[in-house]
Amino acid sequence: MTVHYSIEEGVATVRIDRPDVLNALNRPTLSALQASFRRASADHSVGVVVLTGTGERAFCTGADLDEQQAFLERPNDYWDWMGFFIRTIESIKDCAKPVVARLNGMTVGGGNELNLACDLAVAADDVVFRHVGPSRGSLPAGGATQWMPLLVGDRRAREVMLLNRPISAQQALEWGWVNRVVPRAELDDAVTDYSTELKAKMPEIVRATRVQLNFWKDYSWAMTVRMAREWLTVHAGSSEVEEGLRAFHEKRPVDYEALRRQMVGEQPAPDPRSGGTVDGVALLTLDRPEVLNALDYRTLGELVEALEVLDADETARCVVITGAGEKAFAAGADIKEMADATPVTLSAANNFARWERLRRVRLPLIAAVRGYALGGGCELAMACDMVVAADDAVFGQPEIKIGIMPGAGGTQRLTRALGKAKAMELILTGRNLPAKEAHARGLVSQIVAREETLGAALDLAAEVAAMPRLAVRAAKEAVNRAYELSLEAGLEFERRTFFLLFASDDQKEGMAAFVEKRKPEWKGR
Repeated sequence: MTVHYSIEEGVATVRIDRPDVLNALNRPTLSALQASFRRASADHSVGVVVLTGTGERAFCTGADLDEQQAFLERPNDYWDWMGFFIRTIESIKDCAKPVVARLNGMTVGGGNELNLACDLAVAADDVVFRHVGPSRGSLPAGGATQWMPLLVGDRRAREVMLLNRPISAQQALEWGWVNRVVPRAELDDAVTDYSTELKAKMPEIVRATRVQLNFWKDYSWAMTVRMAREWLTVHAGSSEVEEGLRAFHEKRPVDYEALRRQMVGEQPAPDPRSGGTVDGVALLTLDRPEVLNALDYRTLGELVEALEVLDADETARCVVITGAGEKAFAAGADIKEMADATPVTLSAANNFARWERLRRVRLPLIAAVRGYALGGGCELAMACDMVVAADDAVFGQPEIKIGIMPGAGGTQRLTRALGKAKAMELILTGRNLPAKEAHARGLVSQIVAREETLGAALDLAAEVAAMPRLAVRAAKEAVNRAYELSLEAGLEFERRTFFLLFASDDQKEGMAAFVEKRKPEWKGR
């Protein structure tokens, strides 16, 4: 249940309950809000409605951007979503009872438009207000552009809508955006004060007064919102929306300059995140965020096939592997898929052979890890040649907790990376390894801030891709042999490979460029 409805002493409370996504609005939540306000309107025992959110971080932060992502491929679906939003705003604005917004946390975008649809607003003193549409790819026309000028004046509304700066609760109070600002501990008492006063009024006259007060809100709304719905639908699949959503999910600034170059007909700067290979760097993304990018056989097969295609592509020099979303790189195997397996079916299906195929890929592989890398996800990261991890990433082999053990390299690679004692501790207890400890112990190559993870991995890949292809492949193979051979055999393999590189054009070019103090031009042969 994403919206809770309760009544106490003639006051109905409608509470948005999605604190894990800052009370963002998806279709089920919008439908539930409409139902709650219809219910309050029809219940003559209710004198006042209070609208609020769960927790202390957010009242509401507007549209759920994970849901909005789907509209890039199906823009016309946005028309349906916007219909839900319009009906929600109207259910609040046209409620038969006065509505008080209890602003318990950040009030952003569509969340502020819910607030604007209410009659009165009380905010905790640490609440922040903001509209970010022009910064993130949306037109704030679900009440904000229509009603903010009525509340704060035209110039201030333009400042809020166009500059997208955060506005403090105290500033909002001074501008007339809210009615009261109180210390957080006094928020409920302040809302109760308003509710008590409103209940002590004649209900039919209150209802009629609200209708009269809504004249200018109704007028501006009726004149603009239907066309805004059409424009937003047309724009839902645009490059601006795509860049805004991508920047949000990748925790990076929006590339406004690239959008402007595109407007004047210039080609955007190439970026592996847009697909394909750019300057020798390819990006592969595990795209199952709804199940924390769990590695079912199909996903693993598609990953290996993509790597094998890139391995045969002479333009490819390095590959970055990452996971979609912020919660996980990959949270292990798909347990539902494996639950009924038997030794016979596991052997006959031969799905684990894909891990051996992955090991034979000659291109350097870099794992960009945000969130969880557990079980098969940790084994995939360790199968890569380098790991760039967010500072809050988590590694682990928790298979022991479901009655099995690591089966795709965990017992071998984790032991080689951490040593027997630590690997034994993690594998036998199923405990997790935080990114900072993983870095200190050598499992992770680099550790960076979460929002910098993918960028740092791509930068590292670009640096590797700029090196001679034959030498990179040879060096990767020699380093991997160090785990498989005795020191004597490893040194012999290294020496022979070193000698063989002197038969390449790249060796001649590299040494000539060094002597001539110029940049080498690698030929890949």
